[in-house]
Amino acid sequence: MNARAPGHPVARRHRAAMELRDGVQTEGQMNTDSTDTILAMPVDLRFDYAAVHIDGPAAAEVDLRVNFTVKEPVNEDWTMWVRHGVLNARRRHVDGAELRLAGLGQCTVGAGGPDQKVPG
Repeated sequence: MNARAPGHPVARRHRAAMELRDGVQTEGQMNTDSTDTILAMPVDLRFDYAAVHIDGPAAAEVDLRVNFTVKEPVNEDWTMWVRHGVLNARRRHVDGAELRLAGLGQCTVGAGGPDQKVPG
């Protein structure tokens, strides 16, 4: 295999070194996390999507439980909790949740984008 071929170990190390020096190049990449795409996800995938966007170190001291009642596409009860910087979700309500919400909608999308600061 040619050392310049994209899958060759030397080429991968070279690309990794360039990313460390210059940052990851995003020019020309497709954005697959549009609001429409996220809202079309099944409920469990929306919670997974939210989980990978948690800032673990910033949420390390958080202990929060939220009960959701989802009406679309079917009526389901969910609980989402963040503890020690990790978001989990299960299909059922739990006692002692700090918050109860009906629906998901923009809750799991972020109405103002990932850089919007929440007042309070």
